[in-house]
Amino acid sequence: MGGYFFTPNWSLEVAGAVPLWLNIKITGFSATPPFSGASLSKLLPGAVPITGVYHFTQLGALQPYLGAGIVPSFQFAVEDGFNTGGFFAPTVGLVAQAGSDYMFNRNWGVFLDVKKLFIWSTGKSTGLDFGPPIGTISAAATIKTTFQPWLFSTGVTYRF
Repeated sequence: MGGYFFTPNWSLEVAGAVPLWLNIKITGFSATPPFSGASLSKLLPGAVPITGVYHFTQLGALQPYLGAGIVPSFQFAVEDGFNTGGFFAPTVGLVAQAGSDYMFNRNWGVFLDVKKLFIWSTGKSTGLDFGPPIGTISAAATIKTTFQPWLFSTGVTYRF
């Protein structure tokens, strides 16, 4: 995570992290395959939250902050499930942020941060895997999914 202060209260922050695999499943009732709970595919997403942040500096060493911005997202990898030959298009979502710095002196401190991401993504596939005895058949399919994780982080702050 890195940032730049434009004023003592306003900063721009860019964050990144190690992604986790997402399992994209059917929710709700489905009378035909794929049935409810079936895995459509697995996705290893990448997301880079970029936020404008306001820091409340009136409390001395404790400096809470609020932020909002955008989160460009993309795929590192896709694994087949019911859908085969999948691809998810890059997209841009929204992010809300809250946290606090506790400054030991002018330069050094610690922080606790939470972000909520709102990402809507559309995927395409070139086949459907019905399993034995049918197997995979060629067919175009579209997957629309919503990804809304909470991101928690903590660490050491250094201000130049």
